[in-house]
Amino acid sequence: GCILGDGGGAFPASVLSPNAGRAPGGWSSRLVEQVMHGLGSIPSRPDPKDFLLASAPGYANAGTVFPPSFTLPGGITPALDQDGTPECVAFATVGVKDYQEHLQTGTWKYGKASADTLYAECKAVDGLPAGTPGTMPRVALQIAQTKGVRAIDGHRYLIGPYYSLLAGGDLLTNIKQALVYYKRPVLIALHWYSAWWNVSAIANYVLANPLGSAIVGDHEIWIYGYVDQNGHTLLRMEQSWSETWGNRGRFYLPFDYASAPSGGLSDVWVTIDR
Repeated sequence: GCILGDGGGAFPASVLSPNAGRAPGGWSSRLVEQVMHGLGSIPSRPDPKDFLLASAPGYANAGTVFPPSFTLPGGITPALDQDGTPECVAFATVGVKDYQEHLQTGTWKYGKASADTLYAECKAVDGLPAGTPGTMPRVALQIAQTKGVRAIDGHRYLIGPYYSLLAGGDLLTNIKQALVYYKRPVLIALHWYSAWWNVSAIANYVLANPLGSAIVGDHEIWIYGYVDQNGHTLLRMEQSWSETWGNRGRFYLPFDYASAPSGGLSDVWVTIDR
């Protein structure tokens, strides 16, 4: 089989069949996975003031013709581990910020403590009922833009403006423009299914069709590339369950699954960093 790496690779059409790569294991094993990994994304409240990608600098030159395969340049952020906490939103935001800083400076500046700090700051202001696990992606972006993300060295670094990709045009086109033209990773929050806990058992690290499996929560992860094949797009993804999950924390998400009504897409963002 083809193993996912920074450069990706081609996959057989069978990866998009209804029963491709079903993960083994009963309900008890999936509960263990949930305790080990954690989720924690809560849909951001609608806000008509959100910037759309079409308002980003240089958008007129972004184009709508894309290569059949693309991976962000400069090396992909090492996968962190949220270690069973409901902190996926903070970890995804930190992962995106770390990629952008590394692209500019050649240094990885953030770690688990960065995400733990951001999550605590989100919970202080997100307005959710006391004791609610998880937080909203826009809250994390607001804090990262106004207060900054705390790096390993203790300094805080701001993100630039953030743009919603869910409105203002075709979603897949928006995602590819953010990746190919702006060279920026894309944050995405969606339903997570019980069939997806153990991606190491799934063929070629491509998430299986979730038909028939239970929604176990919402999860924020990030896109670092894509590959088009046989009329479908596989999104190259990274998440925060350590480098022991999937292929060093990376996997493929079929865009068809994410964009379907059952995908539960709530948030899709790109930050155009300073």
